[in-house]
Amino acid sequence: MKHYCNEDARNLVELEIQNRKEALKLYDGIIEVAKKFDGKVLNKRFETALKKVDERLSCDRSYSWFEINMSVFDNRSCKSVKKDSYGYSCTNYITDNYLRLNNLVYTYSYNTKDVVMLDNERIISSVLIEALNKGKKQMEEKIIQLENSINKVDEWKNKLKALQIEMEEVMKEVPYIIREYYDINYRVENR
Repeated sequence: MKHYCNEDARNLVELEIQNRKEALKLYDGIIEVAKKFDGKVLNKRFETALKKVDERLSCDRSYSWFEINMSVFDNRSCKSVKKDSYGYSCTNYITDNYLRLNNLVYTYSYNTKDVVMLDNERIISSVLIEALNKGKKQMEEKIIQLENSINKVDEWKNKLKALQIEMEEVMKEVPYIIREYYDINYRVENR
């Protein structure tokens, strides 16, 4: 795991939020595509229709699942606030290059609890639209969670530091032999 300075970490989180907000704008267009393809065979035309909504959209299908993704390759990096010993800033990248836009749906399934999107290779748009609506709701919740959380980082770090100090005090009381046989250990990264 890479460790970023606070300013770089904040910039990356804000970039993640921005990408998710851009993705939110695409849901209505994707749902319209899903409606047009109701009862039609899932093929390259579906992905071409997605690309008309936004060039960054793609669909990924394996034997048993299907998802719609938005590429964030063009908006995935920012320059570091810190400079190295030569005066250059490195480039920091967000964790994922794609955002999955729909709740996971299955194309084939032997489990009757799974939501199946295809019937004889034909799209059941109501299932896909439901998955997209769930994905949109989760995306909205994630944006709110990130926006509310970004200002709490220092508070969380302080709480974790206090817990680490408390854990160190407890560990001083536990003899080595007891720690070994009972597997009483703690591992907290120092940051």
